[in-house]
Amino acid sequence: LKDIYRGSFLRNLDRIFFYKGKHFLTEEDFKDSEKSEKFDTAEYAKLLGTLQLEKALDCLDVYVDNAISRHSLGEMELKTLVQNAWYRMISILEDEGLNADDLSYLKRDCLVKIYACPYAEDFKRLFHVMEADFRSLVRKYKIDSQSDIIKNILGYIDKHYNEQLTLSSLAKQFNFSYSYLSSYFRSHSAEGFSEYLNKVRIFHAAELLRKGTSAISDVCGAVGYMDQSYFTRVFKKSVGITPREYRRKYRR
Repeated sequence: LKDIYRGSFLRNLDRIFFYKGKHFLTEEDFKDSEKSEKFDTAEYAKLLGTLQLEKALDCLDVYVDNAISRHSLGEMELKTLVQNAWYRMISILEDEGLNADDLSYLKRDCLVKIYACPYAEDFKRLFHVMEADFRSLVRKYKIDSQSDIIKNILGYIDKHYNEQLTLSSLAKQFNFSYSYLSSYFRSHSAEGFSEYLNKVRIFHAAELLRKGTSAISDVCGAVGYMDQSYFTRVFKKSVGITPREYRRKYRR
């Protein structure tokens, strides 16, 4: 009896979490548990870092629903995972300047209500309520990696990449201060202004090299670069080979 207690009984004790209303369980009841893949914390962090918050919520939602339906995580393991995920999202929302009052109840629920849920059914219900609250805040404050402002900025760069664009000229175009636009661009785009502009220019340069016969110096000027040696360095860094090598390899 002692061996059974120390073995399968203790090992499956927290699985009672999944059997609300069932007072008598046998070892057979626990054989339907499936081993769960680990939650992809790296992908979740990436989505948070690029402000793709609703996608991050989708990612967590799918994982939690699967873990509960398959009984693949123990009670404390599941609760701790969700609490940590919520806290990371709250931290992002704080960085975005959300009203502290809007976040206080979420912090409280993370700390108290999650661990107070006695069964998976109750936990799942609370999880989806909190998830809806997070989504509501994201939409209320329009926190989006591709908000209208950044969409307009990126769209302008896409249309005017061949001009002498600078962060200063872009700030003037959109009536922002230089420092504000620099900070805004970094926080709402996966790359900085220079990186994005170079990416767009190199994309169009590669297209011209594949399809056209213009001299490389002309291609350089056509996509907005004044210095051919700089263009060559940027192109090679992005593509892995020089413009001349690229043309020989991919020209149609």
